[in-house]
Amino acid sequence: MKLQQAYYSEASTVGGWTLIGYTAPNDGTTTNFYYGIGEIDLKNSSNVSSATVAWQAANPKALNECAAVTGVTAGNVNLSGANWTVSVTPNSTNTDLTFKAEAKTEGCQALTPTFANIGK
Repeated sequence: MKLQQAYYSEASTVGGWTLIGYTAPNDGTTTNFYYGIGEIDLKNSSNVSSATVAWQAANPKALNECAAVTGVTAGNVNLSGANWTVSVTPNSTNTDLTFKAEAKTEGCQALTPTFANIGK
């Protein structure tokens, strides 16, 4: 969030991961998760006017009560149906961003109980 916030304060646009200097863990693939950029281009900036997904994570295998996301593969950048997302929304004066982190189901929320507090 801090990288995105800093980029937005300088450029007045939301930056892709490459522009803001973010790299997903292990190049986007770990034992339990695949990470994706969401709706923002990896190497470009985007003018957003409403909530836009800027980060996603999907688990290809079930994790306790958090069901696996089917149809995702390592290196898949756009993860449809990701179990965890972070969205960005510019405030009404376009001078700051609001972040909203969400876990899709109660089972996924139980694995990461403080995830919804990210960016607050």
